[in-house]
Amino acid sequence: MANPTFRTGLTTSTTRAMVSPENRRLALGVRPSKLFEIDRRLPSLAQPQPPVTPAPPPPAPVAPTGVAPQAVPAAPVESPFDKLPFPSPGDRIKSEDFKALSQSVLMLYDLFVLSSTLFGEPYGDVRLILASRGYQIARVITVFGNEVTNLADTSLDARKVLQVAPAAPGTPEVTLVLSEATDTRRFMPNLTDMSYRTAQSYIQSLLGDVAVQGAPAAAPQLVGLDLSTAMNTIPR
Repeated sequence: MANPTFRTGLTTSTTRAMVSPENRRLALGVRPSKLFEIDRRLPSLAQPQPPVTPAPPPPAPVAPTGVAPQAVPAAPVESPFDKLPFPSPGDRIKSEDFKALSQSVLMLYDLFVLSSTLFGEPYGDVRLILASRGYQIARVITVFGNEVTNLADTSLDARKVLQVAPAAPGTPEVTLVLSEATDTRRFMPNLTDMSYRTAQSYIQSLLGDVAVQGAPAAAPQLVGLDLSTAMNTIPR
């Protein structure tokens, strides 16, 4: 059996001799000064670059899918709520009973569609639409509670309809709630970058003289008094 120590030593020495600069110089047959010139002339091996991954194309714009407004349902001719069954325990349920129940639920659905479809529309257009579908306007009231007596008044045509509610489910009469004609928002004057005197003069030009006239009211001394005595002391 061969000696492993000897084999390892022989292999190591042989390898060192093969890679020594002297043996490389003899194998090439050139002088040591020429080795550096040959190394400089040899083309350098460029590292392979990873393939460029093209950027994914931007997603195509999605067209807006707006919900088309539903058609205004026709006014009811008769009320299915009058035909709703009230069976006693043990009574047989007939197909007419299910039909009346389905018609009642469908009519409630139509009432919601009617109110949502006409929401925000001008009163003049809503009045014509309701008349063409067989509805009758029973009452019109503004959002502040003002009752409209003349339902055909054309000066109200530009107001917005805020709600359409039935007078009673199953009947063609409806009530409307309209917006107000005037702008009810409160505006605060812009006093930015004004001095106190300038702002005071500006407010006075808008509101006039609003200073309290006369001496201020004197407040009674209530320190140390109980509640009943203090209530009697305060002038009424």
